[in-house]
Amino acid sequence: MTTNAEKDQTRSMRVGRAFSETVLSMRWLSLVVVYVGMLMVNQFFAQLSLGRFSEDGFSDYVLNLEANANVDRFSRSIMSFLADNAAVFAPLLAVFVAVAGIMCMLLLARPAVALVVSAFFWILWYASSATSGIWTFEYLFPAAFTLIAGLATLPQFASADGRDRWLGARLLGSLPMTIWIPVTAVISVLLGWFFSMAESGGTDDYVIVSVVSAVAFIVLLFATGALDVQRQADTRVPAGWTARLTKVPWEALMIVCTGAMMTIQVFADVEVGWFDASGYESLVSSYATNTGAPGWWSSFLNFVADNAEIFMPLQAVAEFACGFFLVTLIVRSLALFATFVFFFTLMFSEFGVSANIKAGSDNTWEWEMLFITGVLLMPALTHLARALQQTTRKDLVLGDRF
Repeated sequence: MTTNAEKDQTRSMRVGRAFSETVLSMRWLSLVVVYVGMLMVNQFFAQLSLGRFSEDGFSDYVLNLEANANVDRFSRSIMSFLADNAAVFAPLLAVFVAVAGIMCMLLLARPAVALVVSAFFWILWYASSATSGIWTFEYLFPAAFTLIAGLATLPQFASADGRDRWLGARLLGSLPMTIWIPVTAVISVLLGWFFSMAESGGTDDYVIVSVVSAVAFIVLLFATGALDVQRQADTRVPAGWTARLTKVPWEALMIVCTGAMMTIQVFADVEVGWFDASGYESLVSSYATNTGAPGWWSSFLNFVADNAEIFMPLQAVAEFACGFFLVTLIVRSLALFATFVFFFTLMFSEFGVSANIKAGSDNTWEWEMLFITGVLLMPALTHLARALQQTTRKDLVLGDRF
C-alpha cells in the first residue's frame, strides 16, 4: 500500500514538475521588454507631474545636464540646441516615452522597439555622466538589458512576416490567463505602492502618479495577455545572419553583467568608506532617516546601524559572494535568489533617498534599484525551475553551458 508520506512526495513532485514546465515555457527575455515598458509608462506620468514635458521644465533639465555631465563639446552643443528648442523637443519626448512604453508593454515589434529604447537609455546614461545624485548603473542597466532583450528576439522578427512579425512569439507559454490576470494585478498594485513611497523628486502629490501608473499597468498587462492568443505558438527557424544570435546565451549574459556590477560596487563602496564600521553606520542611519518605507523598516535599519560591527562584514561578504557566484554562474538559482533578496531590501530602504545623500540631491528616481530587482526575479524563477529538473549534483551546481 502507498503510505501518506509517499503520496505527499508524489504530489510534491507533480507540483514541482508543473511549476518547472510552466516557468520554462514562458519567454522571460520578452518579459524584460514588458518591464521596461512599465518603466517608460510610469516615467511618462512622473515627468509630466514634475513639469519636465513643459518648455521651461525640459529646458531647465537639459541645461542642468549640460552643466554637470562629463561629456564632449559636441554633446554639449546638442544639449544647448535641445534646450533652445524646448518648445519642439519637449512634446516630442513626451510622445516618444508614452508610445514606446505602450508598445513595449504590448510587445508590438518587440526587438525594433527594444533597440530604440535601448539607444534612448544609452543616451541618457552618457548625458548624465558624473551628474550629482546619479548612480553609474541607473540608466546603464535599462540600456544594456533592453539591448540584450532586443537582440535575443531579433531572429524571430527577421524570419517572420505580416502579423507574426509585429506580434511576435507567444509570451505566456502554458501559463493560463486565469493566473496571469491576478498575478499582474498584484504586481501592479505593489509597484504603485512602491512609487508612492519613492515620492520622486520630492513631489507631494506623487500618490496620483502611483495610482495612475498602477491602473495603466493593469490595463496594458491584461491587453498583453489577451494578445497572446494571436501570437505564434511556435516560431520559425531563423535564417541568415540573425540565426547566429540564437546561439548567444543572452540570459546568462544578463546574470554575468549583474554579478560584475556587484563586484565593482563592493570595491567602490570600500573606496568611499561605506564598508568600515563608522561609514556603514552613517549610511544605514541616513537610510533610516530619509526612507519613504514604513516605520517598521526604519526601526529595522536603525537596529542594523546600531550593530554595524556585525552587519557590515556580513553584508560585505554576502555581496561579494553573490557577485562571484553570478559572474562564474555557479549555483545560479541560489545565487540569483540571494541577490534578489539583497536588492529588494536595498530597494525598499532607498525609496525616497537620494543616490547621493551627502550632496542633498532631490534625485529619487524610483527605478534606480527597482529595475534591477524586478529583472533579476525573472532568471531567478527560470533557474529555480531548471534546478528542479536537474538529476546530478554537478548539473545542479554548474547549470547549463555558457
